[in-house]
Amino acid sequence: MRSREIPKIIARQIEGNFLSAEHALEAMQMISRLEGIPLTRRQHFGAAAIGAAADSYDAVFDSAPINEARKKGEAILDAQSGVKSELDSVDPTTKAGLQLASDNLNSKALVTLRELTEAQIYSLKQRDLGIGKDEVNTITYQKGSRAALLLALEVNPEMSEERQACFKELGFLLQLFDDFQDATIDRESGLVTLATISSHDVNILEVIRNQEVKVKKLFIESYGDKKCTEIFQYIRNLSKRAGLVS
Repeated sequence: MRSREIPKIIARQIEGNFLSAEHALEAMQMISRLEGIPLTRRQHFGAAAIGAAADSYDAVFDSAPINEARKKGEAILDAQSGVKSELDSVDPTTKAGLQLASDNLNSKALVTLRELTEAQIYSLKQRDLGIGKDEVNTITYQKGSRAALLLALEVNPEMSEERQACFKELGFLLQLFDDFQDATIDRESGLVTLATISSHDVNILEVIRNQEVKVKKLFIESYGDKKCTEIFQYIRNLSKRAGLVS
């Protein structure tokens, strides 16, 4: 089986999103090349599972009524923490994706996935229109940083703190891209993000520009300019997808 076939197989198996599975695997492969560490077949399956289940996993926290979302999130967290939980309240795609991740990812990546669930539960506070910008910033950082870091730690569980910081800040930047792209939908849904807060409080474009400068500086310092070409193109492609550059 070729690696490029894995996202399609996993997405079909758990009835998840093929493109998200493909994107997650491509991101992990990029990190693999940057670190100079080849991926195993299990890592391919783990990355694809995380990606394929991402939409349904996010929907647990974004779409359900807040009390239901919190209950489901805590059930996921219990399962990830080893507390007995059948996840009966969680949709089959999320349940299957998390199980595949548990079967295929290393312990440090799984700890980070659990921290991502904690951040998602915390993010339910974004439904409170009175939430302050500093708390929104903290939530945005926690969600984004964990999402990127879990892929990085799966590639290299012994990654230095310096390089982990690169991926945490990259994840924050990618979450800002997502929030910018989804601003209209989030505003209509009553979800407070750095892109929906009044421009008098937050200039989202300036925040993104400053974060992109910070990310590039960190990666160049940690990996060297020549090794960063691919990841900088990756950032540019996602920026274009979000509508930030032509």
